[in-house]
Amino acid sequence: MYNILTRRKPLFLLADVPHLDLSLPREEAFSATNYSLLEEELDVLKLNFIHHWGILYVPGKQFEFESKVKPQNFEILIPGTYTLEGEGAVSINGILYEPGDTIKLKKGSHTITTQYNSRKAALRWGEDLYKPANKPSSHPIFAGLFL
Repeated sequence: MYNILTRRKPLFLLADVPHLDLSLPREEAFSATNYSLLEEELDVLKLNFIHHWGILYVPGKQFEFESKVKPQNFEILIPGTYTLEGEGAVSINGILYEPGDTIKLKKGSHTITTQYNSRKAALRWGEDLYKPANKPSSHPIFAGLFL
C-alpha cells in the first residue's frame, strides 16, 4: 500500500467493501466478507486517509495533542494543498496556521505543534473540499458482476 500511495498518489478511496472501510476494526471487516487487508496495509491507509462523506475517504491526517510543547512528526505520501481543520492554531514546519488555512505540503516528513492548548487538528486534502449537506445514500454504488 505504501508504494501504491507514493507512486500513484490517489486522491480518494471508496470504501465500497467492508475491508476498505477505515472506520471498521479489522476483525469486523474480515467477519463481514472473509477478506481483509494485511494489518500493515490497513495501517498505511488509516494514517494517510480521513473520512470525508459517505464511503468517500480523502488524503489527510488527524492529530491529537497531549501537550502544547511536544511536536509530532508526520509523513505526507500524497503531496498537495491541504486545509487545516480543528479547534485552534497549529504550527506546521515552524509556520503558524489557523483553522481554514491552506498549506502546500510536499512529500516527506513534517512537524506539527499545537498552539493555545488545542486538543485536535486535521489536515484534509484540497482547498476547503466540498462536502454535501445531505446524508449519503445507504444503497451500494456498485451492484452485480462486471465481466
